[in-house]
Amino acid sequence: MSYEQYEQTAASIQMMVRGTIIYISGGVYDIFRGEGSQRNLQLLINSFPTLAERAAQARKHAVSYRGFHVGCAALASNPEEKGADQTAIFLGCNEKTASDAQTVCAERVAVQSALAWGYRHIVAIAIEGPPQEDHGSGIKSPTLHPCKDCRAAFQYTPNVSPNTYIITLNPMSGQGQICLFRELILIHHGPNHLQWHALGRPT
Repeated sequence: MSYEQYEQTAASIQMMVRGTIIYISGGVYDIFRGEGSQRNLQLLINSFPTLAERAAQARKHAVSYRGFHVGCAALASNPEEKGADQTAIFLGCNEKTASDAQTVCAERVAVQSALAWGYRHIVAIAIEGPPQEDHGSGIKSPTLHPCKDCRAAFQYTPNVSPNTYIITLNPMSGQGQICLFRELILIHHGPNHLQWHALGRPT
């Protein structure tokens, strides 16, 4: 795929979002070049409108004592067992019923559901929710990034890879961001935290 094709891909994805997509860390080519694999990129392009819509739908079912509602849609595949073109989308929403209650994150619900159904490769995770300051890094992003606990968990989760696409959508502004999971770790934690501990992880 040429650089021009990457730019066209970025433009087509940007048109699918209500507002603006921000490509983190060096622009479109750095995010969509070979390390993410062309197959994953094509799966993302084919599924992006549905993925964003499903994340928004899941958010409607979130439960939060403070009105902080998050929805997630995870695009999963299992080419070794289910065929190269077979994918499924798994949903999650957050739940926190009181200030001292355990937090259930939308992202982990969606990813664990995919794993339970035998899908061992997460191509992309789309999250829709209001932005807030990250409790781990203190970074204020225009979209809601997976929290520090989700980021830590996904480094051990067998179906999330460094090259899983992370798409974050702000339902109020229509703004979005896209990056690879490894880039999300760099943004919030720096290079010393680029470690993946799960065995047999696909890339």
